[in-house]
Amino acid sequence: MKSKGQAQFTVFLVPIIAVILLGIIWTTVRTATAPTSVTNEAFTSVNDTYVALTYDDMVAVSAVRNINGTVLTETTHYVVDLTGGRINITTAGQAINGTSDYTCYADYTYKADSYMDSSTSRMVIGYLPVIFAVALLVFITGFIALKRKS
Repeated sequence: MKSKGQAQFTVFLVPIIAVILLGIIWTTVRTATAPTSVTNEAFTSVNDTYVALTYDDMVAVSAVRNINGTVLTETTHYVVDLTGGRINITTAGQAINGTSDYTCYADYTYKADSYMDSSTSRMVIGYLPVIFAVALLVFITGFIALKRKS
């Protein structure tokens, strides 16, 4: 038979573990259901050549700036390969800076490897943290009810 101290320890330990697990589940669900943003990723343009950024499978590029902070215009100063995660600073973009190789900065969003393309799957997995929280609440309520009964 458990002592009163063991029961109290369980009452405090289970919610702490549950909160930690809920945090892990929430982070995993967020990566699987929402694109991730990257701000100010530095890369070196190379004379009319595509340069790979850190992440591929990009959703959109919101801004590209040269080292002086000048915002470049897509299709005029640079071209993007969203699927490959690459940017090509064109001759027009290089003319703004005056050199062919220089540092640029990109802001973009991308789909992580765990991203779910199916909108139905994203919707269903989005409810996972809520289901876990309700199950935890039911467990704690049941535990308290059993303790009061005995």
